[in-house]
Amino acid sequence: MKDKLLLPKEFTDRDFDLLFSPKIQQLSSRHWTPLSIIKQVVEFLCRGVDTKILDIGSGSGKFCLIGAMQSNCLFYGVEKRAFLVKSSRKIARELDLENQVEFFHSSVEELDLMQFDAFYFFNSFHENLDTIDAIDKDVVINEEVYQSYTLYLKQQLGKMPVGTRVATYCSDPKVIPDCYLQKGSLVKGKLLLWEKCH
Repeated sequence: MKDKLLLPKEFTDRDFDLLFSPKIQQLSSRHWTPLSIIKQVVEFLCRGVDTKILDIGSGSGKFCLIGAMQSNCLFYGVEKRAFLVKSSRKIARELDLENQVEFFHSSVEELDLMQFDAFYFFNSFHENLDTIDAIDKDVVINEEVYQSYTLYLKQQLGKMPVGTRVATYCSDPKVIPDCYLQKGSLVKGKLLLWEKCH
């Protein structure tokens, strides 16, 4: 049986990146959430044992994996790229986090968001507007796709119960319905914290 992976007690973004293949490591600085941001988001979204948090466009799985290591909440990632989901699941096994983390190879439009308590969104739809530093060559500029995803997410968040929390990072605040109140603005406005108030 393969030994479990161990990270240094005080690990860095670079330490975490090294768990992944060179291809995924190269995407880190632009596409994966920094540790300092993850900590702030987890503190806001985790409201007790077994809070179910969905990362919309989970990429390498970094947010979910780190969140699970730093809290007693349950983390779920939805990601449309099979190679990233496969890698995320592998790291979750090797870090012994399978009871706290689950990754779906799917589109957010195929998930029932009502099964989750809170959400993290790091501008995963933006790749349909700007392919500079793209994760792969499969995505092309398509504003209709961007608008479709954005509208779907906004509608689904609007249906969530009062008290639902959402954290957005480097994202257009227009994705958040008017029924949410902004509870915090951090990192020069890049990280916004929201709670549904009515």
